[in-house]
Amino acid sequence: MIRKKRVVVFLSILIVTAISIYIFSKKTDLESALEQKEIEKTIQQYLVNLAANEWKKAENYLTGEALLLHQRNTRNLEKTYLAELKEFKVLQLERWRDHAVLVTKAVLVQKPVHYEEYHQRIYLYKEDNWKICSIEKLPEKLPQGINKEQGLKAQEVVEKTLMNITMGEWELAQKDLTGTAREEGERTLACGQKPVSTEIEQITIEPIQIDQERGYFLVSYIIKPNKINPQGSRVWMYFRVKNILNHWKVYKTELIRLEIGGAGEML
Repeated sequence: MIRKKRVVVFLSILIVTAISIYIFSKKTDLESALEQKEIEKTIQQYLVNLAANEWKKAENYLTGEALLLHQRNTRNLEKTYLAELKEFKVLQLERWRDHAVLVTKAVLVQKPVHYEEYHQRIYLYKEDNWKICSIEKLPEKLPQGINKEQGLKAQEVVEKTLMNITMGEWELAQKDLTGTAREEGERTLACGQKPVSTEIEQITIEPIQIDQERGYFLVSYIIKPNKINPQGSRVWMYFRVKNILNHWKVYKTELIRLEIGGAGEML
């Protein structure tokens, strides 16, 4: 009888312990979910304020190196374009004690045509609230193989962009530009210089790599002789493209080779 009572007591202890562990586990999971939500909200609010040129408000979500860099970069900066945070995803999250590291993807949209996509590794530290202490831009993801369907869609954008740029139609070209390519176009227009218009022929656009997200195109074409370039020339370039919210955009162009006239001069 005594042995039976001991067994019952032992089982009761096990049940109580199991229930306690379960409740503690649930509580821990809930606290972890709330912490993650707070961390994500911190980053989102920072991006929203940054896109809206509300730089002082953005400072509320920064500390350490990130705060110093933000203050330095915006000290003499005039108002830039206003944008909207259209997409925000946490691709990876690690958290321990008062520190967290996230890999994020964000898409900012300037209505109606300007899309910017950012992949970043963001470090946070919890003071009274979670704050961003460092932001690291991640290298671009390399395209894998050739996606023919997406390649045809992107190639149309590459050709249209090439024609607009060579004809000096930078304002039209801006609609299909993002990133570095757009910044170069904005500088061209801001300088007040009249864009140079050239007539081109024998265009070849060849996809090197392209998947659902981004790709590289090798573009070659001949510039007909004109007053500025009486001999004409042949040009080889890379066009780098990115699929943002199902719209292909040219985000970088690179000159590979330039042959002047028939001499085969390379620059």
